[in-house]
Amino acid sequence: YDSWHTGSERTHLAWSTQLMPGRAPEPSPVLSLPMGGLLAEQVPGIERVVQTGWARQVLRLGEETRFQPFTLTSSAFFHLFEVDALAGDLSTALDRPWSVVLSETVARSLFGTADVVGRTLATTGGQTLTVSAVVADPPRNSSVLAESYLSLQSPIPGLQRLRDNWGMNSFRTFVQLREGAEPTTVIPAMQAAAAAKEEAGGAAGEGA
Repeated sequence: YDSWHTGSERTHLAWSTQLMPGRAPEPSPVLSLPMGGLLAEQVPGIERVVQTGWARQVLRLGEETRFQPFTLTSSAFFHLFEVDALAGDLSTALDRPWSVVLSETVARSLFGTADVVGRTLATTGGQTLTVSAVVADPPRNSSVLAESYLSLQSPIPGLQRLRDNWGMNSFRTFVQLREGAEPTTVIPAMQAAAAAKEEAGGAAGEGA
């Protein structure tokens, strides 16, 4: 569904294999958050790694509250996937903690207008979310693009516990290969990097 993105032929979703005692190996389309950084740093054939997770914030809208789902990610997401910006700079839109990018429909739903860059949203947890960009509504058949995005740098309590947790696989991890790099070469290098980390005691229970 997402083959229309430029460079899609070099973009892959990394899978992990859960190795649990007494159970058959279980493949999963998610990796741990720190594993993404490890792959980006140690595998030469990889040009870019983008990870996405999920979070739900409870927003205060006057006297009412609203549950709003967000895709957790970084500004690198918009370098990997083509998203039409209606306002704001997507190249840095999610660099700051608590910054958010909204689709036009979500922006109008929350504010009554799409002219919302710089405006803020209050959460019931006492945080202030700042709108850094507005994007076109995603195609219905996209498995990647979202209605709203929240900076992965945001110090959300549950997220903070995952930053150094090598055993909690919960982030989709998109890997874009360098020009000329082949999966048949990159995959063994990814597996070797994961295995080396596990032997060092950092990724128990996880294999790439």
